[in-house]
Amino acid sequence: MLGKFFRDKELILRQMLLMVLDAAGIFFAAMLALLLRFNLSFKEIHSPYLENVWKVLPLCIIVTIVVFWLFKLYHSVWRYAGFYEVQQIVLAVVLATVLKILGMWIVGLRMPRSYWFLYAGVLAFITILTRFSYRFARNIQKKIIDKKRGIE
Repeated sequence: MLGKFFRDKELILRQMLLMVLDAAGIFFAAMLALLLRFNLSFKEIHSPYLENVWKVLPLCIIVTIVVFWLFKLYHSVWRYAGFYEVQQIVLAVVLATVLKILGMWIVGLRMPRSYWFLYAGVLAFITILTRFSYRFARNIQKKIIDKKRGIE
């Protein structure tokens, strides 16, 4: 019973860490998409677009994390991640982006059309990067341990 509690506690901590990383990734994707759209210059970003991003960011983070949860992006064992997980990430990012577009459209907030493609691409890249960095780090750790043991 106690062992299960600690395993569940570890899983919950890992899920919470991924949610925090995803929240940061959503923020970063929104800002980088605007920067890319406006030639990597903050000065060129039209202020209404920047204001719109800030207005919807908290709700966007919550909705995206819920979508990621529904696509089981917090349930996978990422040390075995592969094509299926990438597919789930891409589908989740597309759905979350569509929901963001609809939500902003309903409340009358507009963004450049290219922003949405840039946002989805950056968010998918960041999400894939965070998930596979765990697998990458585990592989490096295993190689270091194997090398110390004399296993090649």
